[in-house]
Amino acid sequence: MNTQAMDYLPALAASLSERRAGLEPVFALQIGAMDGVQFDPLHQLIRSYGWHALLVEPLPDSFAALKRHYADVPGISFANCAIGDAPGMLPLYHVSPEVVQAEGFPAWVLGISSLSREHVEAQEVFFQRSGFRDLMRYVSTIAVEVVTLRMLLDRHGSPRVDVLQIDAEGYDYKVLRQWDFSLGRPSIINFERARLSAHEKTLSVELLLAQGYALYQHGLDVAAFCVETLGV
Repeated sequence: MNTQAMDYLPALAASLSERRAGLEPVFALQIGAMDGVQFDPLHQLIRSYGWHALLVEPLPDSFAALKRHYADVPGISFANCAIGDAPGMLPLYHVSPEVVQAEGFPAWVLGISSLSREHVEAQEVFFQRSGFRDLMRYVSTIAVEVVTLRMLLDRHGSPRVDVLQIDAEGYDYKVLRQWDFSLGRPSIINFERARLSAHEKTLSVELLLAQGYALYQHGLDVAAFCVETLGV
């Protein structure tokens, strides 16, 4: 795995879009789309290249903002749910936008929403580095629908996925491992690796290498690209 910090994701996206010129648009599946703008590596790519996409976000406020931000973009569909190992309703831990604004917290606090309480608790060290304390005091929960990745795809007609983007705040590997590579390999997979356990970091890399992907790390993320389909 290449650990250089430079982000080649835009170049890979350009290559993929060029290869699909004259064919069906590139289709992206984004797990954890938030509001479609903040901390979002796909927003400009979708707009610039005319990609179609299924955008998944469990928080109602973020989901409403997501739909607003893509209201003028054709080929976009939305799912207000989280991805987990089994269907049901689970608590999602988050800090509301109202609290972030009222307390003057940094914007990154909006992006820590997770099904894992432990993941949110672990952000205390970064919270203190930003000059605040007792993060969990400001955290609330909301019950959200959880579906498996297969259920999500079935609901939306099992679309061909060219780009798989995962930002599930500690749940990234749990989502990634649900992908059925026998049904197709996305040309690009981008996920947040930094928040995973050491064991899950290893498993995620091993899984993708075994499927013929080349990997590089950029910031908190790992991008994997299918050498066979992209030819790079």
